[in-house]
Amino acid sequence: MDELLEIIHSSEFGEGGGTVDLAGARMEGDILILSVNLISDSVEEQDQSWEVECAGVLDHNLTLGNCQDFSLHDDHHPLLWQYIHPECSVSFHGDCSSAEAIVGELYNRHIELVGNSIPFNTFLNGNPVDIVRGRYGMFATGPAPLMEGYAVVFERAGIKAGVSEPRQVSFTSDPFTDSSALEVLVLGDRSYVVAQKFNANRSEDRWDS
Repeated sequence: MDELLEIIHSSEFGEGGGTVDLAGARMEGDILILSVNLISDSVEEQDQSWEVECAGVLDHNLTLGNCQDFSLHDDHHPLLWQYIHPECSVSFHGDCSSAEAIVGELYNRHIELVGNSIPFNTFLNGNPVDIVRGRYGMFATGPAPLMEGYAVVFERAGIKAGVSEPRQVSFTSDPFTDSSALEVLVLGDRSYVVAQKFNANRSEDRWDS
């Protein structure tokens, strides 16, 4: 995988207007295989076509075509939050003059914390405006840092809020595997694969894009 990433992130590839094309995806057993083409005059012919094997896939969302990004993360990327952070719920109690304004602030805080990696409604307990208009209840359940961020927004608006006791979530039935083994391959805006292992090999047969 390192060799493929080195080519893609080289100055020659970037300055030459190189593009990464996700030409296809298929399953072989429990392995997700991505067919990737590198399109650039700076790339040697034998380096133009690759297959990326994704083992132990937990989540993926793929868009075929040109990739806006192609980077591998094993740190606290937002797409890993639900696997590396405990889960909890945020509840609130109180009235407000404008539910829409509160939801707008909640959305802004969401973007500050995770950007566009995770859609705003992913962890919500229903329509956010309707929930806030109800004056009390559970707003969302998800990774602790995000839920704590929502709680702060409610408190700043004068609405009482709190988070439940964090609960560690096990993402695998393998007791010898922990969250540190997870990585996320980001291919673009909401195009990604979360898996336990990635491996890239040159492909002899190039897929048509």
